[in-house]
Amino acid sequence: MIEHESWPIALDQVSVTYPGGLQAIEGVSMDIPPGEMVGIIGPSGAGKSTLIRTINGLNPISAGQVSVGPHQIDQLRGRSLRQARGDIGMIFQSFNLADRVSVLDNVLVGRFAHTPGWRSVLGIHTAEDKELAQRALESVNIADKAETRAGALSGGQKQRVAIARALAQQPKILLADEPIASLDPVKSDGVVFLPFVETSSVM
Repeated sequence: MIEHESWPIALDQVSVTYPGGLQAIEGVSMDIPPGEMVGIIGPSGAGKSTLIRTINGLNPISAGQVSVGPHQIDQLRGRSLRQARGDIGMIFQSFNLADRVSVLDNVLVGRFAHTPGWRSVLGIHTAEDKELAQRALESVNIADKAETRAGALSGGQKQRVAIARALAQQPKILLADEPIASLDPVKSDGVVFLPFVETSSVM
């Protein structure tokens, strides 16, 4: 398993109101200590994804405070916010993979936050980064697809690649929006996670 340290997460009376007046979440407070694994369960449209996206600043909040480790996320902008996100892994429902490149190259995107800009632009990866990416693929049982073009994978395989990309980032926390929704029970049981915050839908 990829080594890591964990950060605490704290939300204090957080509310999010979208343009047009739709209130997605209201007055949410929670404290998650380092290393804790937390699931947020509720019906579709209840605001689970909105809540999880406030933790890394993808959804700006209307009121309250969001802290992740040493960072007060709601106060960060621009480069400071991008730097903080380098330590906050995110697994999206929609995978967000580059279909035309290999699985390994998709996973190596997780290393961009820890890589000099010129290396990222030129696609030059260190041996250490490649090793991390390979270990991440092994942890979700898809290392045999490393050289396969991502667009040729099934939905469940793409989801495992998205998980591996987040693991390769070596984040201090891992946010996961229904991370095993496309996996069958056998595959989901074999996925190795860092401590994370997960959303799950209840129908």
